[in-house]
Amino acid sequence: MPIKVLVVDDSVLMRAKITELIEKDGDIKVVGSASNGVDAMEKIPRLAPDVVTLDVQMPRLDGISTLKRIMAECPSRVIMLTGHVTYGGEETVRALEMGAIDFVLKPSGSLSLDIDSVAGELRAKIRAAMQADVKSIALAAPAPAPAPAPAGGALRVVVIGASTGGPRSLSFLLPQIPDSLPASIVVVQHMPAFFTTSFAGHLDAALAWSVSEGKDGDYLERGKLVVAPGGNHLDLVREGERCMLKAVPAGEVKGPYTPSISFTMKRAAEIYGGRCVGILLTGMGDDGVEGLKAIRAAGGRTIAESEESAIVYGMPKVAAQRGAAEFILPLADIARKLTALILEA
Repeated sequence: MPIKVLVVDDSVLMRAKITELIEKDGDIKVVGSASNGVDAMEKIPRLAPDVVTLDVQMPRLDGISTLKRIMAECPSRVIMLTGHVTYGGEETVRALEMGAIDFVLKPSGSLSLDIDSVAGELRAKIRAAMQADVKSIALAAPAPAPAPAPAGGALRVVVIGASTGGPRSLSFLLPQIPDSLPASIVVVQHMPAFFTTSFAGHLDAALAWSVSEGKDGDYLERGKLVVAPGGNHLDLVREGERCMLKAVPAGEVKGPYTPSISFTMKRAAEIYGGRCVGILLTGMGDDGVEGLKAIRAAGGRTIAESEESAIVYGMPKVAAQRGAAEFILPLADIARKLTALILEA
């Protein structure tokens, strides 16, 4: 059966163009359209679409406010369409943290007559969204875990990898990790350039950890969380007793994923060995699996998210199948296990 889609956009022209483009291959069917969020909230329960495409900027009820209501009232697979990299980047990151599966950037603003240039990407992301578990999208906000007693000794490093659904899962997991741990955290989230800057800013405002986007010359330090920069890979370079960050251009690392989770995990395994923990969360494909294997082979500890909580059970499933994960846990249990592993190291 065709994938059923509801198109939500305030422009009549854009609704018509989007409908025409996504129905092109015949496996996707637009079952309705809405001109704003209020209209969308009336139609979603009645039409029961498999996927909703949702414009960020709309009158009456904007895309972010609409998404908030969708997740609270009728959790659905949502793909955001944004026409502005700067303003839209901030809003899109918020949307991903709230539960949107993915986003597509309109090529030339809100009214993009050239939207056919991203038609293939939009159709592919609609199809990919069907792999998402709707029940796992609707995560309740967790209460932060109590801080453990501080532990001394050498710095531990935690590398967390995520792809589709990652911002939502990370917004659930990270507040539960005590900032008093003797560790530094590296987050490698598949996300384009600029958007990782916004993502790091959102995390910094929400967490007790000191959060920044990784830049050349920065160092891993206790209490610091680094987000790998979009459009590049994040390398770790030993410098005496410290570990320096280095951005590596996308073309210099083989593989389809940028930033590459496995690349950073392997570098962490080389430097930190048994003082490294690798965690693999929701996402399609197999990035991070070889990285987990490298960490485990070096004496580190590895965790993969279990099927019961993963929004997209792709990367962690492969990790479990290939023996890369020492522990396979639901998202709600990962912070507790991580804390125990760090404190016992």
